[in-house]
Amino acid sequence: MQRLKSIIEENKAAFPAFEYYIPIIEKAERFEASRPDTAIDCCNALFQGISKSIILALDNHATSEELDARNEGKTNKLVKRACECLKQNNDIYEDDFVRKASAMADGISFLRNARGDISHGRAVPKRLQSHQNLAVSCNEVSGSLLSYMLSSFFAMKLDASEEDIQPEPSLEIDIEYDQNPDFNDYLDELHPLPGKMLYSEALFQTYLEEYQIQLDDYRDMIEEGEDA
Repeated sequence: MQRLKSIIEENKAAFPAFEYYIPIIEKAERFEASRPDTAIDCCNALFQGISKSIILALDNHATSEELDARNEGKTNKLVKRACECLKQNNDIYEDDFVRKASAMADGISFLRNARGDISHGRAVPKRLQSHQNLAVSCNEVSGSLLSYMLSSFFAMKLDASEEDIQPEPSLEIDIEYDQNPDFNDYLDELHPLPGKMLYSEALFQTYLEEYQIQLDDYRDMIEEGEDA
């Protein structure tokens, strides 16, 4: 997991929003011995979150709502789709790697569903409890695979930027970050990043369209509250 954390920190200037994953990485490492099932839960969360981020950045047809849907939001599907996006944009990925990566992520997801503490609260005493060595293995496998995926993604995006490749035309967005202080505070409270860049600012700088979409949803929510 340390390599994955290092990759994110080394690229935080260009991709500040990905610092969001560092507390989850640290929690996975911290709970290896004391709460191994929580560590495994964190591995699954990292697979899902990082895969979604890669898909949304590389697939112009993907939406957050689609990826969060129960059928499409399964860990193995997300990892496979993220790898396919990387493969489509870069030939370093082979079909066999995509298949094996998806299978490995599916195995960790299965453990999380059977024993996880966070997403699936358990009655006590728990019927099944993972061993520390299993959590260590899951962390090592997850960290290695996610490091490969994320370093490839960062390199791909940086290469595209250096070659001045422009994305397909999208929404025309004409907003300033400082124009929406209440919304920015709302985002930062939902996604605290202690000691890091503000989540709202990172989202604005990295995924402006997503910032605009969430801003529109926030305004709708405020209007509905005033009408009630």
